[in-house]
Amino acid sequence: MVEQLALQFPQIHLITRPSKSGLGSAYIDGFKFAMANGATRCIEIDADLSHDPSDLPRLLAHFGDNFDLVIGSRYVTGSKVLGLSKLRLALSKIGNVYAKLLLGFKVEDSTGGFRCYSADVLRSIGLDTVECEGYGFQVEMTFKAFVKGARISEIPITFYPRRAGASKMSIRIVFEALIRTARLALSKRAYAALDLANMN
Repeated sequence: MVEQLALQFPQIHLITRPSKSGLGSAYIDGFKFAMANGATRCIEIDADLSHDPSDLPRLLAHFGDNFDLVIGSRYVTGSKVLGLSKLRLALSKIGNVYAKLLLGFKVEDSTGGFRCYSADVLRSIGLDTVECEGYGFQVEMTFKAFVKGARISEIPITFYPRRAGASKMSIRIVFEALIRTARLALSKRAYAALDLANMN
């Protein structure tokens, strides 16, 4: 379907990979391709329509020239989450609180996958240094943007039930996110100690 659309619309490109290598590396490949072709902003959006494409103009309008990362958030005032089980919703909220407490940023939905980055902040992050592949990828990207001094904002969205496919959530992915977030917290302390040493 994508190949057929690309014949009609030259701005559409399909990146094919020899095998599944994880969500995180797929995003990174997309970011690199976009920036290599002149993109100044890169947007993530789920393809199962749990994110409403009609929210894209609002996301971009809010981004403007004022921010380096704007997240379509499920957990700020005005947001709605529809059709998610109580367990999945609880896991998501707990994960976001856990990330906020350990990493020190004020982002309410650091696990959300609907977001817009400036190309400059993606370059400053160093995409080849990103390690997380699954649920923790968004947290790691948020944290690395935060450490680099990115201007981060959130806008409310409605999160809808997926229309096709199945969730890839698993216990392994959850544990990866928990462990990786803890490791990021340790690196945050290391950055702080280095800054303090440089000041002295």
